[in-house]
Amino acid sequence: MSRGGANPTLRDVALLAGVSTMTVSRVLHGASRVASTTRQRVLAAVAACGYRPNELARSLRCHSGTGLIGLVLPDLSSISCSRLAVGVDAQAA
Repeated sequence: MSRGGANPTLRDVALLAGVSTMTVSRVLHGASRVASTTRQRVLAAVAACGYRPNELARSLRCHSGTGLIGLVLPDLSSISCSRLAVGVDAQAA
């Protein structure tokens, strides 16, 4: 990949498939205005390089929530802190 072993990007998929990043995006979002042969090439490139969407990056770009909760506790070995963490996790789920 172009970033020395980092997770593949849309650009990496586009280069492998010989299409633009916009075409890769259209294929991944299910747009109907992509030729079936192009769609197959893009999907093959996605599989070949192991591309997976980065949900955190997407949420930052779209200014939407990340679905993450931060919890800072002074001592996780403390029974009360552990119970608090378990309770927060249960409520979040």
